[in-house]
Amino acid sequence: MKEPYVTKSGKTFIIPKEYLIHVFKQIEKKPNEALGICGNLLNICESYADISSYQIACHLRKYIQNTLQKWPHYSGDIRFPIPSGNKQLTPERYFYQCDTLWKGKQLKYRKSLLQYLRENAKTIRVKL
Repeated sequence: MKEPYVTKSGKTFIIPKEYLIHVFKQIEKKPNEALGICGNLLNICESYADISSYQIACHLRKYIQNTLQKWPHYSGDIRFPIPSGNKQLTPERYFYQCDTLWKGKQLKYRKSLLQYLRENAKTIRVKL
């Protein structure tokens, strides 16, 4: 598996498709349960100290937001795409009020989304 790298020109940071697939699998296997999918993904971005993690995070967020809108269970809220599973709570309210992001129905939704992101992964190029 090819790790993320900076091109020889130094003008582009590449996150290979295979690496994204690997990361999505790792999040599914061992997530930080206090965070959602994006939070777990952003933690990985912080490991690239020589590259602006903000730049990478923006590109990853844009990629994920564009991809997840076609996910069959998409909540309709770009910031909180996982449905609450509770008609009384919006996805955002559920995210902040629940303590079970990675259990029960929420776990099923998150695994489903991670699988969908793996199946639709593509190489990401970040201009530096």
